[in-house]
Amino acid sequence: MRVAVIGLGEAGSMYAEGLATSGQDVTGYDPLAHPALDNVTVVESVGECVDGAEVVFSLVGAANAECVVTDLLSHLHSGMVLADLNTSGPDDKRRMARRVVGVGASYLDVAVLAPVPRAGAGTPLMISGDGGDMFRIALQDTGAQIETVGGGVGAAAERKLLRSVFMKGLAGVVIEALDGAKSAGCEDWMRGQIETELAADPAQLVERLVTGSQVHAARRKHEAADAARCLDELGTHSWMTRGVEEWFEELEKRSAG
Repeated sequence: MRVAVIGLGEAGSMYAEGLATSGQDVTGYDPLAHPALDNVTVVESVGECVDGAEVVFSLVGAANAECVVTDLLSHLHSGMVLADLNTSGPDDKRRMARRVVGVGASYLDVAVLAPVPRAGAGTPLMISGDGGDMFRIALQDTGAQIETVGGGVGAAAERKLLRSVFMKGLAGVVIEALDGAKSAGCEDWMRGQIETELAADPAQLVERLVTGSQVHAARRKHEAADAARCLDELGTHSWMTRGVEEWFEELEKRSAG
């Protein structure tokens, strides 16, 4: 299969090389970079990159995703699939899909569900929209697990962003806790506490966090407020902890209502 990869940053380069290793004929393009990639033909223009391609992978970042669609429109045609792996919002992807479908091509909303450096082209994915069969064929020998979700274009993007609420929120909480602990001179101890909690039974941990927060919202609201003041006194940020305090206040109101 002829596959085009637009965007040859870290993730794009890994997909391009992974697809080539799995036996696909891969052409890549990036307006800002011209990396040397194994078994990938890197070209100088979008048109040259997608000429003859059956599936086009877009990996340029959400901020540039629609610009790529604009550049591609005159080169897309019936039988081609634009697989958008960028983390754009659901409405943005639906808008781009209408433009792509308008010239006869298919638009596939693709959510990347893990860091690409971990498994390259074998990273787990979720897809919604049209063109899924061709996309699966392109990745069939990479080891990628691909889940299809109903609801049309935007459904995969929505789930990706909901997952980001957890993953990016978790990153913020961990950074905030370690930053405060560093100021208090106990960063190693704090890191150990985090690792111990995350190593516990995951299902039990999630249930304890959800159920316990609902049952003990009032007490935990005050504890979060004290924790935020502690961070303030240490001279570090308390953004995440203040947000947690607001959540416990909301849960307390729901319980009272």
